[in-house]
Amino acid sequence: MTYSLFFKTKNLKSNFISIVFFLTQILIFSVSVAKGQNFSQSNSKSTTYHFQSETIWDKLNIIVEDFHGHFQIHCQSDNTVNGWMLTQGDDDEIVSSSDKSPGDNFQIEVSAPFTSCELTVLVNDDTQEIPMVISLTPEKERIWITPTPVPKPSESDIADLLVQAQKLEKVQKRLEALKLYLTVLKLDSANSIANKAVARIQDEVLAILIKRLEQNLKIHDSESAQLVLVQIRKLIPTDSRIIDWQRQINSFSQTHN
Repeated sequence: MTYSLFFKTKNLKSNFISIVFFLTQILIFSVSVAKGQNFSQSNSKSTTYHFQSETIWDKLNIIVEDFHGHFQIHCQSDNTVNGWMLTQGDDDEIVSSSDKSPGDNFQIEVSAPFTSCELTVLVNDDTQEIPMVISLTPEKERIWITPTPVPKPSESDIADLLVQAQKLEKVQKRLEALKLYLTVLKLDSANSIANKAVARIQDEVLAILIKRLEQNLKIHDSESAQLVLVQIRKLIPTDSRIIDWQRQINSFSQTHN
């Protein structure tokens, strides 16, 4: 009887030790899993860098999202972009490029770590393509301002632009004239001739642009409509109709895709 009781007691102790060991292993495994999840989450966090470049022709705002292994570039322009090219490394290897106009913004996906690279954006100044080059570098500071040197215009340059604008206005090419007058104001904001001209023809030009936009929307030409909307937004940036027009363009783009 005593031996039997001792045997049962011994078995209970062995079972208890086995259960404690099993629970300990589960606890260790759970802690390991939890640590792994935290480590993964910390690695998944991205680092954001801001860059900016401004000239008399355009202003570019660029955001780089570094996911530590791959990165995204988001570029927003004040004007229409005709294309872009991204190079990286000492040999200026072309990582990505496009010769198609994305409107006033675009995004680049790069499946490589973010290191020093150079982004060239072709902006449209109505008469020619102007390349703007921006150096993108991941340094300690996350906000970088990279201004491109702005050439100081001469009085003769401004006078030539005014003559061209006035000639265009006389032959009823108001949109082209307005663009030149606005260019003059970028160079000389106090120019009285340009200021009076903009006030005089801006409403007429806006009516022309809205009519052109509505025609593009009617035939579901989202690409042309987007380009026109970019110009309208410059004239009436806070107009409530812009949101509705953009939604219509987006819906046409999604339908085609």
